[in-house]
This record gives sequence, C-alpha cells and structure tokens, in this order.
Amino acid sequence: MKSVRIDVAKKALLFLLLALLSLSGFAQKPKARKPAKAPKKSAALAKAQPIAVTLDLSLLADGQPVAFDSTSGILVSTDAVNLNDEKQKRYFDRYALTLRQGDLLLVEYASENFRVMLGLEYPKDASGKTAFAYDSLKFDILSKTLFQFNVPATGVYTLLLTSAEPQKIGAYKVRKFLLPPKLVTPVAGADFCQKLTFLMAQGLLDFNRLQGKKTKTDKKTGLVETYQSTYQVVAGQSTDIVRDYDLGKTKFNATLAEFNKKEEALKALETYAAQLRACTPGWQYETLEGDTFKEISAATYADFLSVSMRILGRRKFSVVLGVD
Repeated sequence: MKSVRIDVAKKALLFLLLALLSLSGFAQKPKARKPAKAPKKSAALAKAQPIAVTLDLSLLADGQPVAFDSTSGILVSTDAVNLNDEKQKRYFDRYALTLRQGDLLLVEYASENFRVMLGLEYPKDASGKTAFAYDSLKFDILSKTLFQFNVPATGVYTLLLTSAEPQKIGAYKVRKFLLPPKLVTPVAGADFCQKLTFLMAQGLLDFNRLQGKKTKTDKKTGLVETYQSTYQVVAGQSTDIVRDYDLGKTKFNATLAEFNKKEEALKALETYAAQLRACTPGWQYETLEGDTFKEISAATYADFLSVSMRILGRRKFSVVLGVD
C-alpha cells in the first residue's frame, strides 16, 4: 500500500491551495494525457452545499488505538461546482472532520469513474490553508489516493472530494482512519473486528509502527526480509512482518492458535473465518485449499485479509491471520 505524503509548507503547493480556496478550477496534468486548460480567473461557488458528517461519526479518544469511518458517494451534476472561463465544471462533495492536534489522519479515496483529487480545508480560525492530494495509481481501471495528514491544530476541518479533471461525475468510496501520534495497541480484551481495523490502519503505514528487529533475510535473493512485530494479536503467539522488496509488498502474519490435531485446527479456522466475514460485510470471499493448507480470505479493491490453516510439521498445525 503506497502513500502520498503531503508537505503543506512547499510554496508550489501553497499556490495551488490558495487557488482552491479562491474556488478556481484546479487540475493535475496526468501522464500521457493532454493537459487541462487552467482557468484564467476564479468563479463563485454555485450554491452552498451541506457538509456531510458520515465520516465524522467516530472520534479518537485518549488511549484509543484507531477511529474509523467509511462511506460511498456520487459526484453528480447538481453538486457544488467550480467554473472556469471555458465554463468547465468541477463537482465536489464536502465532509466535516473533527480532528485533534497531533493526531494522524489517513483518508483513502477511490473511484472507477474519474481521477480522484481531494483537499482538506483548515478550520476558519486557523491559518486558512488547504492540504490536498491527487490519485497515486495509474487511471486504467481504478484511481486511488492515500492522504496522510498530521493535524496541526484542533478543530473541524472540511474534506473536499472531487475529480482531477473537469466535468467528471460518478461513484466513489472513501475511508477515514484516525491514529494517535504514538502507537497505541488494542487492549487485551478487544474483539476481532477492532484488531482488524487497527491492523488495516497500520497497513496503510506499511506496518512501520509495528516493526521490531529483523529475524531473517532470504539467502537466494536478499530481497525478502522478515521482522518481529511489536504487536501480538494473540498474546504469546508469534507475529511477524514480511517485506518483499522484489514484489513491493508487505504482509503481516499473526499466529492465532496452534494445535496437535488437524481436525481441531480446521474447526478453529472456521470459527475465525466466521468472525472475519462478520467484520467485513460486503467484501469478496474466497476459499483455497491444498494438501497442507486451507485459506479463507476477504478482499476489496484495497485490502486482503485471510485466515489460514497451516501444517508446520508432524502433529503440529497452526491458524494464522494474514493482512496484506
């Protein structure tokens, strides 16, 4: 999972941010595409649009490891717009976000209908700045960006979701994670869903906050490294982070239980699989099975979670949670 890190202090970004605040058309020059014409001067907002609160339902409290909200929306021709001199329109939706100073905001925004672009307006009593991000994937099938923002001041911010090119409409999905400045892990009694949400948020940070000491390097290529994790999903059970630099992938593996009988391991696997499905309604599910393993997975355009039964040796079986 790759992120686009935003530096709001750069002068070039500040110029674009001020352009957004003055409600002029804004566009990015995508590779291998004809550049969009920049507006000559800004135009007024068509009509004040209500600010949605569906991404502001879960707030981050002291001692809480993560707060999470998600929603789906559609850019339509009746949304608020920006107009340039060529009468090109850019539609956008607005969402309120209540943020605390020092916390880390992660916003994942994706669409199959247009190149995504977002902005985050500071509270009116702050500096008046806006941070923003474009899509970080080539727009063949899916356009997606991950926006990472260290909150400088407590207040209510406004998230602007739009397209990088004018006159585009269509459906999109957006997810919000809030994390404390320093790592806070789920309490011992946290349920399975809370642990999964925590791990999905850490996965957006490439599990950097959970990485411990290195335990192994692949001898053949030197491109696969294994690290201990500082967080154990089940206390006392082994947990590691595998970084494959050749494939550009990182995976979190956590042992959930170990057994001496295959039948017991398969029974536990089905129990964890039921919990996985309950935590991920609407995801795509798949089962793979071989002589020495069985895996049940849940996936979206951006996630891959799995529980699997593995044979470690004679009379030794384990059930493992995987987070890609």
